[in-house]
Order: sequence, then C-alpha cells, then structure tokens
Amino acid sequence: MPVPVVLRKQPSSIRCSAISMRTIEYTSQFKRDYKREKKAS
Repeated sequence: MPVPVVLRKQPSSIRCSAISMRTIEYTSQFKRDYKREKKAS
C-alpha cells in the first residue's frame, strides 16, 4: 500500500499511526461484511 506524499513528510510515528488507523478501519469493515455474508447464507 503506497504511502501518500503528505504522510511521507511527517515523522514516522505519525505515518505509522495513520497506516494502523487505516488498517483497523479496513479490518472492522471486513468483519462487518463477513458477518453480513454469514447471516445472508
């Protein structure tokens, strides 16, 4: 996953937290979809 230029200019700690936040968002979204799919089948 490429890191946006804006994040590249900032300290690595900010970059890491931004990436982890996005990962958590993606994971929770995936879990929601997974539950919905299980319910549907």
